[in-house]
Amino acid sequence: MLKSLFGDLGIHETRRMAQRQDFAATAVFEVNDPRLADNGRIVDRHSSDLYFTGSAAVAMREHLAQTPPAADQRVITLFDPMAMWAGSVIKALSDATGQPVERVQLRDAATLRTLAAIERTQVARRDAPSLKLYRAEIRDAPAGGESDRVAHVLMEHSHMAAAIVGALAPEAVESALRALQFAVRHPSWKCPYLLFLLPPNAAWIAQRIDQVQWPAALRVQWIDEPLTGASAVWNIVLRCWDQFSGGATAVDTRFDLAAVSRQLRGLAGDDGVLGVGLVDVETGALLAAETRRPELALAASAPSASNSATTPELGVAAAALAHALRAQQEAAQVMGLTAPVEEVMVCAGAFQSIVRRLSRRADLCLVALLDRQHANLALARFKLVEAQRHIG
Repeated sequence: MLKSLFGDLGIHETRRMAQRQDFAATAVFEVNDPRLADNGRIVDRHSSDLYFTGSAAVAMREHLAQTPPAADQRVITLFDPMAMWAGSVIKALSDATGQPVERVQLRDAATLRTLAAIERTQVARRDAPSLKLYRAEIRDAPAGGESDRVAHVLMEHSHMAAAIVGALAPEAVESALRALQFAVRHPSWKCPYLLFLLPPNAAWIAQRIDQVQWPAALRVQWIDEPLTGASAVWNIVLRCWDQFSGGATAVDTRFDLAAVSRQLRGLAGDDGVLGVGLVDVETGALLAAETRRPELALAASAPSASNSATTPELGVAAAALAHALRAQQEAAQVMGLTAPVEEVMVCAGAFQSIVRRLSRRADLCLVALLDRQHANLALARFKLVEAQRHIG
């Protein structure tokens, strides 16, 4: 019987897979009991070597496909390109729970070079499925290469994948996002939740994540909190996992009216902002609104004669701006542009209007009505982008 970190492979099954042209043949040598090696050193019974030929990623995918997680287990993979925290989290959890850290070395059968090391440990939870935590330690390989694809394979078979961005250089961030964007579209990708752990004040990284066209079935979230230690990293991951596993399984369920109200109040407090609202793109309905001007009625009815000549009514403006966004989308399609239109501005007389589509809720948009003489247009646009990230 051949055994790997991910389960047992029968001899007949191994021969059958080895005969397939698209299968990367593997052989696993594992020590099941502690013993003394010839040099007198103790052999770790939780460590094993996996020798592969061909593609390590394909071999790993085959192993994982053969041994799905048990019904009472959930799998979380930590993707840590800079090797900052994932190893410390695995070690700390092992020390705290008494569970061993199981380790597999992926070695090229021809050169014996170690491509990556995979570690896992288990965390038992009361009244909840146990958590299997994985991480792949990459060995001196460029981003986006075969070793990164091994990490992506671990992620694709997880219930949640957490990418620790850390202090990656801008070009490395772009490369990692491109690789992940490709990985999540692979037919074998099953992970429903992708979490990014960002350094504080990394607004540009968050903006790039929001700009990526992720699959609709994948929930993508980013957190920009200080990562001060292994416990802080684990607490963030565990908190997000509990929120996700508590029922937030689809992108469309993330609409939080209280969060929307907080963001709209922050936008409406700036000088020159007459009103802001959340609007349904298809119907033009005003779903939530904040205004500092008492004459801006929030109903969707036509404005009264007393204020129609001076200040547009917010409900009517919202419906008109949603129509403008739809028209711009149709124009973009005529031009051969497939990406959704993100923002439309309308300037007329004393007023400026901005409509911005939510990145992960394409059916909703934010609108802002501005007094052209007193508003700071650049600041208003920046704050709309910030509100868009927090709302979804």
